[in-house]
Amino acid sequence: MTIMIKVLIIDDGEDIADYCKQFIAEGYEYHHIYNGRNLQADLTVRDYNLILLDKSFTKAKKEELLGPVQDVQNEGLRILKAIKEAGRNIPVIMVTSFADFDSAAVALHTGAFDYVEWDAMQKDFMFLKLKMQRAIEWKEKARQELVDRYNNFGLVGKSEPMVKLFQ
Repeated sequence: MTIMIKVLIIDDGEDIADYCKQFIAEGYEYHHIYNGRNLQADLTVRDYNLILLDKSFTKAKKEELLGPVQDVQNEGLRILKAIKEAGRNIPVIMVTSFADFDSAAVALHTGAFDYVEWDAMQKDFMFLKLKMQRAIEWKEKARQELVDRYNNFGLVGKSEPMVKLFQ
């Protein structure tokens, strides 16, 4: 039995989803939502290992945005903040077509695991795959450290409900 890594793609278009399905399909299961409006409901229904998040939502309808219509370039940052405020320990890789130092700094400071540029992904399909693997390994290592720490205090368990209790 192959363990599927569940990845949530949040993108107002199909670019990231198409890219992943073409180059990073084996061992990964993708779920794609087009905006952050129903994000909380989706996160409670599904247990994701990783989130790929577009930074800019220029194709989204104005009623689908979390923030002001005139700032669609930073909608991904608002969605990232909502993910982190929900207290979910899911690594987020932000994907952007137009990388700049300021938005990268804000994304990483807000809690993104990584920040990647679309052009870098296009040049080498292993680039994103390696970033995804590294994020998943980080999550598992952090989970194991949490379990080990609380098991040392006499609280025993490593199931998902126990890990949530430890958090």
